[in-house]
Amino acid sequence: MIKGFSLRSADTVVELGPGTGAFTGLILEGIGAQTTFIAMELDAINARNLKRRFPRVMVYNEAAERIGQYLAFHGKRKVDYVICGLPWASLPIPTQQSTLNAVLKSLSPN
Repeated sequence: MIKGFSLRSADTVVELGPGTGAFTGLILEGIGAQTTFIAMELDAINARNLKRRFPRVMVYNEAAERIGQYLAFHGKRKVDYVICGLPWASLPIPTQQSTLNAVLKSLSPN
């Protein structure tokens, strides 16, 4: 899922819908020491478990549509990579649209 990404040189990486963290550990292994890694998980139990398993990751029990607010909270304007584990097909169309709009607004030009 992350093969070919230049995570080590990324300033900011966001994982949407990490669930139980199947990819979170791999992402964490690939990022640089100064990379800001934010994970946004809607399920409170999964979010709490992710915080325990991956203390270096800023895990938020929050909807993906709020990506811009959490980037701003960390002093970031744009994100280099958004890695999405959301169950896209099962999301209501309005949620898909608002999430995609939020992601597009937050992506760096590169």
